[in-house]
Amino acid sequence: MNGIPVLVVDDHQRFRELFCELLTECFPQVELTTAADGSEALRLTSQIPFALVVLDYQLPWINGGDVVRQLRARCQHQRTAMPPIVLISTDPNGARFARMMGANAFLPKPTTAAEIRTTIGPLLAQVSLAAPPA
Repeated sequence: MNGIPVLVVDDHQRFRELFCELLTECFPQVELTTAADGSEALRLTSQIPFALVVLDYQLPWINGGDVVRQLRARCQHQRTAMPPIVLISTDPNGARFARMMGANAFLPKPTTAAEIRTTIGPLLAQVSLAAPPA
């Protein structure tokens, strides 16, 4: 991977595709991987060290909160850094859920390019600053 590895998790394929298009328009340096559910997200995060995870809260089987809890437990057990989490949701309480889960940021669903730049830009800047020089 040459770009910044980002995982986008959403069970609605059309939203996932549109979000990924907006994200790459805003930040061409990202290298996207997608997942349709929490189980797939957990499998992928065990294989790839993502710099950022954008996660829908309302996922089937394993919701976004459970994914974050399992990911946090795995990172603590393995003594690895937890990637920043951006929670996305249509729920009006989504921002509150994000804070309770320990997510780094929240995006409403649907979202705009301006909201993506404002919310994700600072997180990607931190990742870029933390990356070792090539």
